[in-house]
Amino acid sequence: MAELEKISCRYEFTTEEKRKISERLAEGVSELQRLENEKKAISSQLKAQIDSAAGRIRADAERIRSGWEYREMPCIREMDFDAREILWFREDNGDLAARRPMVASELQMEIEFEAKNAKPKIIEDPTDQRG
Repeated sequence: MAELEKISCRYEFTTEEKRKISERLAEGVSELQRLENEKKAISSQLKAQIDSAAGRIRADAERIRSGWEYREMPCIREMDFDAREILWFREDNGDLAARRPMVASELQMEIEFEAKNAKPKIIEDPTDQRG
């Protein structure tokens, strides 16, 4: 007697089945593209975060290696007319922080006027030892 049994064998899709599979395929392609775009956006965001963290690590490693960095520090500016230099001394510890040669305008003697039509008053350089 013959029995009904299910086995795998070749099956030809109907036109309606092909249409449904095509719709599902198109939806799958759209979903895949959306997910790929989302992955790119997330990867780009994570890369930026990773790069930022790596930059901070490199900067801190360099600070540790060198033991110093440039900072804006309060300094006292002094004019050394004998050496013709401008000197900056750190306010916190008195160390010489920077120096540069004076420019011509800084070497000029200042003249102060007290009032209109008054005679000029010459301000002498206190470091001038010429007499």
